[in-house]
Amino acid sequence: MKKFYVAITTALITFGTAISVLAETSHWR
Repeated sequence: MKKFYVAITTALITFGTAISVLAETSHWR
C-alpha cells in the first residue's frame, strides 16, 4: 500500500511540475 501512495505522490508532483512549465511557456507567448 505504501508503494501505491509513493507512486501517486510522485505522479502528482510530476503532473504539477509539468503544469507549471506549461503555464510559464504559455506566458512566454
